[in-house]
Amino acid sequence: MSDPYARPGGQQGGPTPYAEQYYPSQQPGYSPHPGYPQQHQQWQPGHPGYPGHPGMTGTGGGGRMPRPGSVLAGAIMTYIGSGLLMLFGLFVLVGVTAGGSEFATGFAEGAGFDVSPGTVQAVAIGAGIGVLAQGGVLLVSAVLAQRGSNAWRIVLTVIGALNVAWNLFQLFTGDASILPVTAYVGVAVALFWSAAANEWYRSQRAPVSRPS
Repeated sequence: MSDPYARPGGQQGGPTPYAEQYYPSQQPGYSPHPGYPQQHQQWQPGHPGYPGHPGMTGTGGGGRMPRPGSVLAGAIMTYIGSGLLMLFGLFVLVGVTAGGSEFATGFAEGAGFDVSPGTVQAVAIGAGIGVLAQGGVLLVSAVLAQRGSNAWRIVLTVIGALNVAWNLFQLFTGDASILPVTAYVGVAVALFWSAAANEWYRSQRAPVSRPS
């Protein structure tokens, strides 16, 4: 009786080439029978699916870091401050326009200015427009700085520093009521320059690594 496993030339032992054809040697992750679970493929370091590969999420990934809470808190404080400034500017403009010389006279008397109502009206209109514009610039700066723009963070800081300097000048002249506003502006600006915020803004400027 002939050996079914006999190789060509009468050699004995082991599967024939026909058996190897129908039952190839298994490799990691290979399953010859449909429906059976395959082995999990073992990723090697450097593979795009390996944890820590550039462009993948997780520890060591190349994506940008999440926005810190200090930036969001500083932006919210700036939104509130800019909104109050814009409301005050609108109030002055509406008051001067609707009240005319009577509003200007009352404003001059209340502030202790000995000038004509026309001059007070012109100054009040200019001041209202200036405050309204400042509030608008602060609002735009806060929105863009919150989105990661370092240039607009600097613009926001310059405006805040000028306000703090002016408020401190008024404080030294005897107007202590300006102290809470000065502290509010200082805290809002400082939040944009915390250690976490600085690292986040640097990550926004760095290129994002992508898997090859």
